[in-house]
Amino acid sequence: MCDQCVAGYFGNDCEQTCPSGCSDTCSQTDGSCTCKFGWTGDKCDTCANKYFGKNCNETCNSNCKECTGKYECQLCLPGRYGYNCQFSCGKGCRNDRCNITSGYCECKSNNFVATSLSSGYCRDCVPGRYGPTCEKICPQSCYACEHELECFSCHVGYFGLSCETSCPYGCKGNNCKQEDGVCVTCKLGYFGEHCNNTCQESCRSCDKYGLCSECKPAYFPNNNGQCETCNSKCVANNCDSPSGRCIQGCYDGYWNRTCDTECDTACFACNQTDGSCLQCKNKTRYGPDCSQECSYTCKSSVCDVNGSCINGCIVNTFGKQCENKCGDYCLLKDNQTSCSEKMGMCLYGCRTGYTDKLCPQDEEPATLSAALRGGLGGGILVLIIITMAVMWLLLRIDYDTVDNNLCEIELNDLQYETLQERDDRRMNKTTDYSNVSERENGNMTYENVSGRPLS
Repeated sequence: MCDQCVAGYFGNDCEQTCPSGCSDTCSQTDGSCTCKFGWTGDKCDTCANKYFGKNCNETCNSNCKECTGKYECQLCLPGRYGYNCQFSCGKGCRNDRCNITSGYCECKSNNFVATSLSSGYCRDCVPGRYGPTCEKICPQSCYACEHELECFSCHVGYFGLSCETSCPYGCKGNNCKQEDGVCVTCKLGYFGEHCNNTCQESCRSCDKYGLCSECKPAYFPNNNGQCETCNSKCVANNCDSPSGRCIQGCYDGYWNRTCDTECDTACFACNQTDGSCLQCKNKTRYGPDCSQECSYTCKSSVCDVNGSCINGCIVNTFGKQCENKCGDYCLLKDNQTSCSEKMGMCLYGCRTGYTDKLCPQDEEPATLSAALRGGLGGGILVLIIITMAVMWLLLRIDYDTVDNNLCEIELNDLQYETLQERDDRRMNKTTDYSNVSERENGNMTYENVSGRPLS
């Protein structure tokens, strides 16, 4: 056992080295010593608060109370948080302490904004309060303030540093910018930055220069930004405000979107899109410009704008424009027409030797004569003659009493539908009805009014 150790060592045999934190030598018995600056402990073997490093000669950030490195704070001074204690806890944190990682804390009172019922950053006062502990109330027109004369934001309808001024009357929703009172948007009928100018009387709304963007009913905007009255030719003087288009159309005699164009002088009314005639002033003319004469076979030579006869056909003619002549084999009755006006169906029957509704030629009489010449018995001949006479009388009675309209309805018979379609196609292709072509059905041939066969 050593009686005395060399400086820097201690222990019974002086085999242990004094701690590096000792300022000089250490006690030979237990190694205790006086510590160097930055060290602490009985044996000066740990770094003191706010010091770190191998030799405890490096100091922590000023906001750190304890650290293991320059940017590794283990404990912050009251009121600080963050990995380097670089952030301040909210002024509303209880005991001025907050979580070193998140900064959350328990708020001192309900006057501070918290993310939950009581905890959060607790930095800001609830709207309408200010002061160190948010105990003071902002002016009535302030939504949030720093102090009585400096508002962060105003309640709707006010502006100014302390929200002391009302927004201009013309601001839509009473909403204006806090710094200068400029309206966000204007009410209808007002314009200007502060919406203190009124649009012209006929304007419903106008831009910041006073040019109309939307007009009141019965007006529309022109190219100069002024509102003009709708054209007087618009029905009910009603037009679309953005464009001036007549909503209910034009009065008779005018056409175009704004009814600013007169129909042709021969037209009573015209198509409001292209100006073509819809009704002619002279009822004996037709066509898009009313320049063509109605067919003389129309009663009183009167027709509609398409040339179709309005009052029907003269005697023994038929068709939309009465351009066809009744068949030569239709029976006549007094001075009445012998066929229907639409399809030429014989109204009073057919001449002897012809059958069916339109009287096509029938070869049955010749065949019957040949049969008789071939030796038919007298009794059979008499029976056939009597039967034919009865049928002929019944047909005469039926045609004398049937109404012309009912006769025309019979044309729905399937065997004449094809004939009708051909007539319609021919009339759509030409307006020169003197050249209506010949049509055949069975052995029957039609002729037009001119007497020329229809081909």
